[in-house]
Amino acid sequence: MQMRKNFITAALLLLFSSIAFANTATQKILANFESYPFAQMTVAHRAQAGIESRIFPENSLAAIHLAINRGVSIIEVDPRLTADGHYVLVHDETLDRTTNVQSLFPELSEKDGKFKGKVPVSKLTLDQIKQLTLTDGFDGQTHRVATLREALEIAKDRVFLDLDLKEIDVDKLTALVKEFGKDNLMAYNSNAKKLKEVTDKTGIMPLPINLAIAKGGNPIEDFHKFQKMWGHNFKIMHTYMSDITPELVALADKHKVRLWINTLNDADGAAERFDYSLWKSYLASGANVFQSDMAIELTRFISLRNACLTLKNVPSCDVFITHKP
Repeated sequence: MQMRKNFITAALLLLFSSIAFANTATQKILANFESYPFAQMTVAHRAQAGIESRIFPENSLAAIHLAINRGVSIIEVDPRLTADGHYVLVHDETLDRTTNVQSLFPELSEKDGKFKGKVPVSKLTLDQIKQLTLTDGFDGQTHRVATLREALEIAKDRVFLDLDLKEIDVDKLTALVKEFGKDNLMAYNSNAKKLKEVTDKTGIMPLPINLAIAKGGNPIEDFHKFQKMWGHNFKIMHTYMSDITPELVALADKHKVRLWINTLNDADGAAERFDYSLWKSYLASGANVFQSDMAIELTRFISLRNACLTLKNVPSCDVFITHKP
């Protein structure tokens, strides 16, 4: 009898400690994001966090696990809807680039139009998609198309997920958020009105994007528009390096709003060739969230750069800091 009591007591202590740990982890995620002055954070684009992550397919569960284990702050994934209304993680509108869909369901290829010869995600049911193998990795393992549900389960209490919503079903999203919680989630869509429908219903943090100056937009005007739309829930704005100005940085700083920019393509490509000049420029811009195809390497770069900012006359720090004349 005593042994049984001890076992029950131990089990209850383990349960309560697990709950306490989860709550602490969730709070840490929010504290890291909201603590001001803002620390610089990285985002794993399509869940692929860096050079070592490329052995895994984009948007795969393996890539998500690696990004978490390497300390990436935010993971961006691409939810799309299947023919029967389930969310799966696929960046493209079609499955051809990343899966073996042509081997299994060639009869579902479009006959003409924009996707002629290809198979859209929206033509397959979840059961059909579960039969596919991801083909854009090369670790020798079999990877399946991940569901948003699986990603939410992994990320809960461990990391922020940015949901780049390719298609929107507010009711489906609301049901998932009720199950897994919203504290570690943000949602992105280029249409601010559609995004507001999602965030109003689910409570997910919005990640609106301003219209690029090149397209006739004004980031300052968009900033104020987003403030009116979301009020105190407007905590981060996706913008462009070309739109970062001292005025925008000062405005965001005044209202404690984070600025997100991408280092994709040119900046990441240069860094992969050991040219860090663009990374240094981006990090000194006033933005504080950086979506990258090399988030693991950029996270380490930021850490070493921060250390170098406290030092003087250290030649090796020239790699991380652009010194003013």
